[in-house]
Amino acid sequence: MLYIGAAPLCEKNKAYLEKQKVSFLEGQAGPDFPQEGKEVNFKKRATLGDLSELGKAQMGFEKWGSKGDESPQQFNGVNN
Repeated sequence: MLYIGAAPLCEKNKAYLEKQKVSFLEGQAGPDFPQEGKEVNFKKRATLGDLSELGKAQMGFEKWGSKGDESPQQFNGVNN
């Protein structure tokens, strides 16, 4: 499973991201995929510790703008 955090910043995508975070932490497929549990016991699946700073921000574990390198539009869109 590969998650690419490339989507417009809008309420619908923020709501999806909250579900995606839970799925990621539990080792489940994304919320828009069948929940077959195939990833749960995969020994080399990605974990929070595998994500870069950017990856953590894209997955919603860190706020955009925490490093000061995002535009005000990006920062305001995610952190409202």
